[in-house]
Amino acid sequence: LPELYVNPDDIAREISPGDPWGARIAAGRRAVGLRNACLAAKKSFAMELSAHPERVWSYFEDYVMLGDSRAVGFWYYNYLPESHVLAYFGDKIIELEEHVDDVKKMDPATIFLCYGVNDVGIGIWPTPESYVAAFKPIILEYRSAVPDARIFLSSILPTQTFAYDLNPVWEQIPDYNAALKAMCNEMDQVYYVDNDNICREYEYLYESDGIHVTSEFYPYWAKNLITAVFDAQVDASYASQDG
Repeated sequence: LPELYVNPDDIAREISPGDPWGARIAAGRRAVGLRNACLAAKKSFAMELSAHPERVWSYFEDYVMLGDSRAVGFWYYNYLPESHVLAYFGDKIIELEEHVDDVKKMDPATIFLCYGVNDVGIGIWPTPESYVAAFKPIILEYRSAVPDARIFLSSILPTQTFAYDLNPVWEQIPDYNAALKAMCNEMDQVYYVDNDNICREYEYLYESDGIHVTSEFYPYWAKNLITAVFDAQVDASYASQDG
């Protein structure tokens, strides 16, 4: 059993019993501090992310996010600062080459990669295998530029089925995701983040085009990303104990 349970909601109620919502940022920071202390002391712990998805933003520390128009929403809707979200409309993985030096200067602990819908749609990489063959060297370039960073590759958010009329190739997104997951499993410090469950559960939070997502979707997406970060940290802590 874990030696410590960390629950930000409980911490918020402890900080401010009368207004736990008002203490959400301080609670998130204290929870992160407790997590870091456990990792440093090599103590086992379990961390429960807040039941309120809006509180997830306090967990984003020492990171950079890169991506396409879907990732733009993280800063466009004022969830994360634009300086930490290098995402642009129409971007594809080939644009990652332009940001290597920027990311190297930032030297983040965590890199989120949120691409795919344009990559699949334009047909430059007509098969999952060709896409992975192009993507892997770019990721390795980032690994070389920021060797201590962990890279989290967000699975390609599927489009709604009616969007297949606009571009039938989007129906193949699950195949591309399967190839990306296999690639990540073969790489050091590169982690695949599966978004399929949240896309099914919150499919009503897609925009009318069936491609992009509404502002309300982003906290759930962010929680999925941060959960993957925490899981990787815990796994690394246990691995170091075993070593």
